[in-house]
Amino acid sequence: VEIIGQIQSDSELLNQLFALCRNVAESDKRRNGFLFLRELFEITKPLSMPHQMQFFRSLSAHGLFSILERAVEASDMSIVSASTDIMLCTLNHEASLLRGYLLEGSGR
Repeated sequence: VEIIGQIQSDSELLNQLFALCRNVAESDKRRNGFLFLRELFEITKPLSMPHQMQFFRSLSAHGLFSILERAVEASDMSIVSASTDIMLCTLNHEASLLRGYLLEGSGR
């Protein structure tokens, strides 16, 4: 719980992680960013629902769905796999976050 709490409250770390995930020029770093993100989601699975939801909301606020949207089209299958796992985990616990992201995009 402490590790996830520290990560979700560290905006600089999350900004750097999401910048890695957006960086298509450096495929190894991008892949590692997504694999690390997937591991974070794996760590949250045994946590209580409120802790999971807080984690999902924190990452969503930092742009989680925008990086996942681009990742499902990646040529690197490990990135596609990791992003799909992350999206499914989020949908299983907090589908309203994705719904909000989609509605926000359709209003543009």
